Amino acid sequence: KPLLEGGVYFSTTGQQQQQQQQEQQQGQPLPHQQQANSDNAIATAPGNNTVMRLRLGKLTRYVEHPVLLEPPAAGPPPPPQPLKLTKRELKKLRTQRRQAREKEKQELIRQGLLEPPKPKVKISNLMRVLGEQATLDPTAIEQEVRRQMGERQAAHDDRNLARMLTPAEKRDKKLRKLFDTGPGGGLTTQTAVYRVEDLSNGQHRFKVDVNAKENQMSGTTRHGASQLVSCHLTPWF
Repeated sequence: KPLLEGGVYFSTTGQQQQQQQQEQQQGQPLPHQQQANSDNAIATAPGNNTVMRLRLGKLTRYVEHPVLLEPPAAGPPPPPQPLKLTKRELKKLRTQRRQAREKEKQELIRQGLLEPPKPKVKISNLMRVLGEQATLDPTAIEQEVRRQMGERQAAHDDRNLARMLTPAEKRDKKLRKLFDTGPGGGLTTQTAVYRVEDLSNGQHRFKVDVNAKENQMSGTTRHGASQLVSCHLTPWF
């Protein structure tokens, strides 16, 4: 059974016998006739019949860090980075834009091109806004005020519903926040290698697979006496 999607499978006994028969027909010595290497393991890659030999003696708990070499030629200059504004500056810009829209709206009302909005009457300012009209028929005035309040609340809910994102748009927005793929994003690939003593339990393999999908990770596995899991933190879209 596959241990992980995109992983490596141990070759079955039938495959090993078939390989030995082919080597015997070609006149090559059998594996037991070759030099004894007790730390060899035979594995096959998924999707093809390529046979690989893993030197289990080379697998240790130490991580090899290769020496960093300078590139043969200087890379291109970094792209211009977008200007990062503080929260206070962003709030100030939003206030200025809102004031500019309100000023333009007041100018249109003054010129007669736009109908002035109705006064927002509430129960708390009923007497102050309507004055003597509220004393003529308080019950009817209160019903009218509550109707206007309901209309304003319904319009507010409709605007919020129109701005609400669909599930696909929410997923895209989350991916954009996780991975900045813009011109100045500078997306890099982060790679990590983990050594697992035992990955034969199906529940453990399932947890590794689900955890990788939830964190938008991809990678491969190499199986021998101890499993090596290579994870690449890159977007899948």
